[in-house]
Amino acid sequence: MTLLAAIVLFPLHATGDEKKSGLDLLTLGNIGENQTTRTWANLVLSFAFVAATLYTITILLKKAAELRHKWLLSDHQRGGVAGYTLLVRDIPDELRDVDYLTALFDRVQPGHVVDVILSRETRSINRVFSKREKTRNALESSLATYLANVAREQKKITAPKSGAPTDVVSVSPSGPDVETGLPKLDSKVDLQTLRPTKRKAFLFGEKQDAITAHLDKMKRLQKELDEGRRKIMDNPDSTDGSAFVVFSDLFAPHVAALANIHGTPGLFFDKQAGVDPDDIIWPNLDIEYVERKARGVAVLVVVAGLVISWGFITTFLSGVANLDSLAEIAPFLSFFTRLSPSVKGIIQGVLPTVLVAVLFSLLPAILRMLSTFAGVATKTGVERTLIGQYYAFLVFNVLIVVTISGSIVKVAEQISQNTSLIFSLLANSIPSVSNFYINYVLLLALTGPAGELLQLSPLIVKPLLLKFLAKTPRAIKLKSRPREFEAGVKLAGMSFIATLAMTYAVIAPMVTLIAVIYYGLWGIAYSYNFQYVYSDHKQTGGLFLHRAAKQLFVALYFHELIVISLFFMKKSWIQAGLMFLALLFTIGYHMHANIFDKLMGAVPAKAAIDEAHNRREKEREGKVGEEFTDSDEEESTPKKITALSADGTVTEDGLHFDAPEKKQPNTRHPTVKRDVKASHSKYAGPPDYAERFLNPPLRSMLLKAWVAKDAYGVEEAYLEPEVEGSGVVNVTDAFAVMDTEGNTVVSTDGIAVYDP
Repeated sequence: MTLLAAIVLFPLHATGDEKKSGLDLLTLGNIGENQTTRTWANLVLSFAFVAATLYTITILLKKAAELRHKWLLSDHQRGGVAGYTLLVRDIPDELRDVDYLTALFDRVQPGHVVDVILSRETRSINRVFSKREKTRNALESSLATYLANVAREQKKITAPKSGAPTDVVSVSPSGPDVETGLPKLDSKVDLQTLRPTKRKAFLFGEKQDAITAHLDKMKRLQKELDEGRRKIMDNPDSTDGSAFVVFSDLFAPHVAALANIHGTPGLFFDKQAGVDPDDIIWPNLDIEYVERKARGVAVLVVVAGLVISWGFITTFLSGVANLDSLAEIAPFLSFFTRLSPSVKGIIQGVLPTVLVAVLFSLLPAILRMLSTFAGVATKTGVERTLIGQYYAFLVFNVLIVVTISGSIVKVAEQISQNTSLIFSLLANSIPSVSNFYINYVLLLALTGPAGELLQLSPLIVKPLLLKFLAKTPRAIKLKSRPREFEAGVKLAGMSFIATLAMTYAVIAPMVTLIAVIYYGLWGIAYSYNFQYVYSDHKQTGGLFLHRAAKQLFVALYFHELIVISLFFMKKSWIQAGLMFLALLFTIGYHMHANIFDKLMGAVPAKAAIDEAHNRREKEREGKVGEEFTDSDEEESTPKKITALSADGTVTEDGLHFDAPEKKQPNTRHPTVKRDVKASHSKYAGPPDYAERFLNPPLRSMLLKAWVAKDAYGVEEAYLEPEVEGSGVVNVTDAFAVMDTEGNTVVSTDGIAVYDP
């Protein structure tokens, strides 16, 4: 379609009577008012673009709904806890009772309520919880320093004298001596003197053993945390107005999410099915309905202020792109006309485009912060909100402001001399603004995918971070983990380029041609990065696709309104009238397309029945569970193991790593766990769902100290008994070893899938 438009419209535009030059020659603005018959080609192609876009939107909305239903009923959801759960907010004080809420939702879905977990406010222990994690990290750093000191001391003592043959020393850990249980070290190695020390104060005070000091601090923090937890769990007023209702099947939460629970507006207002505990923004669960609305209004005001301020800045940059025109009406800019053509080209063509791109790169962090402040309950919800907000920013500041300001700047002098010519002048100047968008899209097309594949920042920064700031297995994992795909910014940008391409499809087809190149190059980049670079921990099952598809209607509206305006300005009355009919049809179709919104909100009953039937068929064929793996098993079992020996060690690149230990029940703090009743035998999620849906500071699992297994067995013989003997932290050495040089090495499986 784009190629056809270029083949048909370029000759018609290029031979127009307006005698424009450069790329303006190929726009609708080059067609004179006495050549209105030529605009019939623009009208026909516009109809074709509108029809093709509406068809594409329909296909995308259907695909999004299909993906959503498949995801919500998948084996992955069946094996996890999120698929069975409904998050309920805005619960009044008098109804925050487990038994009452169980009876209430049992009325909605009789016989399907497994349990209700009340969310509790944890402000009083958040600081202690955070300090405990920081102390654990400091403990790991001290343990790594100790093991590195031992390795280097052993190598120093056993190093051959100058000229003597050098034996190859294995870097693989062999553990302590089997008979004595002691490390395989030279007798000259004094372990006590190699233990790291720290001062009691930051820079002052006497030195003390760092490992012992960190363990003592963790004991104090653990005691304080236990007492705080006990007070919160025993206090009925600690609930924060939210609860998680666990059902026995995947369909029940979606039925409950659509039910009217309370007769008072605002109570039980926000109900979300399929919420993952790791996706929750826990502090926001304590924000009530009225406060969320008030915050939402405040955020709206702030966003409006950002839009206006960014609009002024964008207007200025648009003026920079038209300094030739400004110099004619502003004498102080006359120096610009004396510059060389190459310098003028850089200032007008490249500089504004680069500055606009840099300016808008600052917005996502601000908008995410505002969405979180507004009370959005999940990180996925923040990204969905960001798609809409960032897209609106781009449309207003890059499309509307640049088009209007750029058009007025170009004809400001003529309008000031004869205001009656404003419409005819704008009809010719609006298409000329397309030059800015050609540069804008071309810059993004040539630099964006290249940067996406090159990953220049991680390429430079990551080796430095690993060398100087990553000495423990946990730090190495955090610095080495794959990037996560930021859907909010990326999809909003993709939708905006589609809006630009559609807006100028028959006005300046060159923009659309550049957009095709843009999508082609980004498609290549993403096809590689999604397979080999990005880690995708959170799935939305088509929610982002649905939002992006609906934004294409905005592209259609801009296309139709601008084409109608240009037809009117060029006195193509019939064409403008027919285009107005297309606009009315688009509005009607948009209203019709809203029927897909409900399909995204909940699983249809027919989809659930079909899934149950297909599952029974798979059970007969013995194929159940082959598509997805249980998300909980992924936490303890690597997806890929190079080689697994009989003793449970993993071999990779000549190093031997211990496979992760099986999860053991917590012996110090009983795990919050409730037995699923026999009547709820359909529930197939993890049994510790109650623990998972507690605010993290309330979860009773002990922290783990992730330590590398050294080559001489010091970690296993001395450190593990000492650390675990404190009773406040467990030790794991899975997927991490320390070589004889004192360097910590973490296997790819440890970085990719292990979560200590």
